[in-house]
Amino acid sequence: MKKHPSSQLRFCYLLFTFALLLPVATAGQTTPVAIEGRWDIKLSEGGDTPVGVEFTVKDGKLSGVFHAVSGPIALDSVALEGTRLTFSWTWSGPGGDVQMLYRASVKDGRMEGTWELGDAASQSFTATRRSKS
Repeated sequence: MKKHPSSQLRFCYLLFTFALLLPVATAGQTTPVAIEGRWDIKLSEGGDTPVGVEFTVKDGKLSGVFHAVSGPIALDSVALEGTRLTFSWTWSGPGGDVQMLYRASVKDGRMEGTWELGDAASQSFTATRRSKS
């Protein structure tokens, strides 16, 4: 059976319309950046205190460890949406537990953002990806 020219024209029109709309449908979406590995953190008011964070992906789930002066602490949460990263861990001190919340943008092996110590304090930080040895 022969296809009618108008049905071929309709198909071409639909295909063309789809091709035009695809960039619009995906315009707000970004590909998540790769953050796996060890990052060295520099706090704006922390001097040369050596702290860092290490992210891993296992079975599609992002997790990590904060490397504090006192030793490694498992992260409570890690979320990456495009280039926006948030992660947190809990510090247990004499006055109780306090959440440390980090928010950053990630680009080209560098993070820039802020960290919050519960409701008590907030400051900026930067981090650079440690090169693989």
